[in-house]
Amino acid sequence: MYKWICDLTKDDILNHSRKLSDLGFGYGSNRIYYVYECCGFDIETTQIIKPEYSRAYMYIWSFTYNDLTILGSYWSEFLELLELLQEVLDLNPKRRLLCFIANESFEFQFMRKWLIITSSFFTDERKPLYVIHNEVIEFRDALQISGGNLEHLAKNYTKTQKLVGELDYSIPRNHDDAKHLKPEELQYVLNDTIILSEFMAYYFREFSPLGYLPLTKTGIVRHEVKSAAKKAAKKQHMQLPNLILAMHPDERLYKVMMDWLFRGGYVHGPNYWAGVILEMLAGYDLTSSYPAHMLLEDGYPMGKIVKVGDDIPYDDYLDLNKSWCTMALVEFLNIEATTHHTIESSNKVVLSESAHYDNGRLLDAKMVRVFVTELDFDIYQKFYRWEGEPKILKLWKAKRGKLPNYLLENVANYYEKKAKLKREGLQGTPDYSLSKEKVNSCYGLTVTRMRQQTIIYNAATDQYETDNSFDFMKEVSKQALLPQWGIYVTALARHTLLDMLYQVECNARKLGHECDGVYLDTDSIKVRNYKDHKFIFDAYNKKRDLQVREFCKEHNREYELFKGLGSFDLEYEFIKKFRHNGAKRYVMKFWKDGNYYTTSTIAGLPKGTLTKFCGIYHTSIWDLFTNQMTIPATDSGKLAAIYNDEPHSDIINGQLMSEESSVCLKPIDFTLKIKEHYMNYINEAEERIKRGIL
Repeated sequence: MYKWICDLTKDDILNHSRKLSDLGFGYGSNRIYYVYECCGFDIETTQIIKPEYSRAYMYIWSFTYNDLTILGSYWSEFLELLELLQEVLDLNPKRRLLCFIANESFEFQFMRKWLIITSSFFTDERKPLYVIHNEVIEFRDALQISGGNLEHLAKNYTKTQKLVGELDYSIPRNHDDAKHLKPEELQYVLNDTIILSEFMAYYFREFSPLGYLPLTKTGIVRHEVKSAAKKAAKKQHMQLPNLILAMHPDERLYKVMMDWLFRGGYVHGPNYWAGVILEMLAGYDLTSSYPAHMLLEDGYPMGKIVKVGDDIPYDDYLDLNKSWCTMALVEFLNIEATTHHTIESSNKVVLSESAHYDNGRLLDAKMVRVFVTELDFDIYQKFYRWEGEPKILKLWKAKRGKLPNYLLENVANYYEKKAKLKREGLQGTPDYSLSKEKVNSCYGLTVTRMRQQTIIYNAATDQYETDNSFDFMKEVSKQALLPQWGIYVTALARHTLLDMLYQVECNARKLGHECDGVYLDTDSIKVRNYKDHKFIFDAYNKKRDLQVREFCKEHNREYELFKGLGSFDLEYEFIKKFRHNGAKRYVMKFWKDGNYYTTSTIAGLPKGTLTKFCGIYHTSIWDLFTNQMTIPATDSGKLAAIYNDEPHSDIINGQLMSEESSVCLKPIDFTLKIKEHYMNYINEAEERIKRGIL
C-alpha cells in the first residue's frame, strides 16, 4: 500500500504501527530505545550533464513505514513527514526511530542541508554509517551490514525483490513527472524501500534479542567474539583489557607492523604469459581459505612479542624460524627473481636501490629492505636469490601456537551452521546468508585497524572535520583480538598458495615445461598441464583432511560438515581459453555443467560488462581485450561521482528544479591501460612465441 504525503494523516501512521514494545540498548544514562517500527528511505534522481557542469536533482522520494509506503516529490515534504513521525510516535533523544538507507553516502549528499544533524559517524569524508536528525530519527546504511548492493540484499534477506531495468534513468524528470510514472516504474520505486523495511524487520528479530544492533558486517561478529573473550579472560582471573594490553604491540611497533608487515592476498599473473591466449587450463580454488587457516593452523604468534635485538646473526635467525613466529627487517643485496613469478609488492619494500618491478612486483634490485614474517621469508627463499647472507637488521619473536578458543569456537560455530543449512538445501534463506556473512566477517574482524582519526560532519559549517584525539592505550583496551593474528591469517593463506605454486613450477621444470602456474588470486590458482600436477594437489588435500579430522575430534565437531575445508577444489576442470593482462585483468572460456561460458574480471569495470558489450556488438572478446581497450560511457556501467556542494538549479521539462547540494553519477568511458614497461614484457613474451621458444 502507498500514499502520497499530501494525503497522509496521523491516523495512517497509527493504523500502520506495529504496536510492539520498544527495543532498549545500552546501560544507565547511555541506554537508548528504538520504537519497533521498520522503515526504509530512498530517492530517485534525474541528471543534467553538460560540457560545463554535471548536476542531479531528486524528483521523488519513498519512505516505507512497516506496510505503508509514503511518497513525495520535495524535500520540504520529507521534513513534514519527519515532523509528523516525531509527533505521532512521541520520539525524543532517548526514544528514536531507526530508518535504513541503501548506500547512504548517495542520499546524504542530497539531504544533508535539509536535515538537522545532531550526531553522526563517518568512515570517511562523505561516507556516513549513520546520521541522526534532530536527535530522534536515525538513518543507517543497510549495505554496510548486508554487503553488496540492494539487489544482493533482497536476494538474501527479503521476500520483496529489487526490480531491474524498469526505470529508465536517461529520461529527464521533474517533480510533476513523479506523479505520472508508469505502473512498472512506480513499482520499482516502491520495492526499493519495501525491501529496506523488510530487512529491518529481520534485523530487529535477529539482533535485538542479543542486545545489540550492529552497524557493519564485522560488527555482527565483534559483539559475540568480544563476549566470548571476556568470559575466557575471566576464567584466567583477568579482565579482558588487561589481557590484551599485556600482549598487544606498543604504538610504534603496531604502526610499523600494519604499514609494512601486513600483506593482503597474492594476486598476480606472470608476465611470461601476459597477453597470450592460453588453452587447456584448469583452475583450483582453496575452499574457505581464511576460515580454514584460522581453524586448522597452529603457527600463530601467541603471548607477548619480544624484541630479540638488532643485527642478528643469520644462522640464529634461521634457527628461530624453525620454532618461533618471527618478524624481521631484512636487507637483501643483488636480489632477483628465480622464476617467472614476482612475489613482493612494491608497496611493501621499505627501502630499495636500483629496483625494477614487474607490474608492481619486485623483479630485481641492487638492495632492498623488507619487513617479513618467517612465512614470508620462506617464500623469498623459494622465489628469489641474492648475494651472500641477508642482513637481519631488527628481529622480534613470539611463541607459536593456535588461535584462542574464544575465536576458534565462534568461527567453527558460524561455519558449522552454514554447512548444516547448505546440507538441508537452505542456501536461499536469510539464516544461510547471515551465517555466510559471519564466516567471512571473522577474517575481517582480525584485520580491522584501529581508527586513528574520526571524521565529523559539522552541520553548522557544512564542513567535514578530522578529530585527531586518538588515545592508543584506550583503543587497545577496547580490543578482543591482537593485530598479529590478522597479519598471520593472511601470511599463512598466502604461504599455502605460493608454496603450491612453487611445487607446481618445480614439477613443471622436471617435465620440461615452462611456467605452468598461469594466474593466482588470493585463494585460487590456474595451471597448465594440470594432470601432470594433480598428485601435488591430491597430496596437499590428503594432509589437510587429516588436520580437519583432528580438529573435529578435538573440538567435538561433525566431520562431514567440515570435510573439504581448506582443500584445493578443482573448480574448473577444463578452461578452453584464458588470457590475462595483469592482476585482476583476465578473460576465460570454460566448460561447466554441459555448456561453455565466457567470463571476464577487469578491475574498475563492473562484472559482466565486457562479455555483455561483446555480445551486443558482436565483437570477439579475445580481440578486444588488449592494451587501450575502450568501452564507451554508454556501455561501460562505470560512473564518476561529481559532487555539487553549492545550491544549483536547472529547468527540466519546463519546471525549475533546485538542490542545496547533490552528487551526479556521470557515465564515463573505460579504457584498459597497461603500463609501458609491462607492455614491453608482454611484447617480449609474444616475440618468444614467434621464435618458438615457448
